[in-house]
Amino acid sequence: ALHARLPMNSTEEGLRQFERKIIAEVMGTPQHELECWTCIFDHIFDGEVYAANEYSYVWGQVLAWDAFSAFEELGLDDDAAIAVVGRRFRETILGADASRPFLEVYREFRGREPTTAALLRHKGSSTLEHCPG
Repeated sequence: ALHARLPMNSTEEGLRQFERKIIAEVMGTPQHELECWTCIFDHIFDGEVYAANEYSYVWGQVLAWDAFSAFEELGLDDDAAIAVVGRRFRETILGADASRPFLEVYREFRGREPTTAALLRHKGSSTLEHCPG
């Protein structure tokens, strides 16, 4: 956590330099000189509810892009193949009995567990593909 790594008496410039160092290590793209994400991302300290909501949002993106990749894998120009996958999507994801766990239904549609690969590809990142999930 940031508060555990940066001394409390650090100046704002110290915070910006620390942030730039971390972003350079993990993002691979430089920050604009006026950016300071830490300065505007204070809602992360709103408690556990925010963290749960953010996790749900990102997990929803993982599932959406992974599901879309089922269509991409067959070729988006292949109307017959798209129709087959679309029918399977309709019969599983959209037609699912609400009493069944969603991941069970999702596995039935995809034939496997969801992965983060499609989301990372869409976001333009291959640096995190080694991460589980």
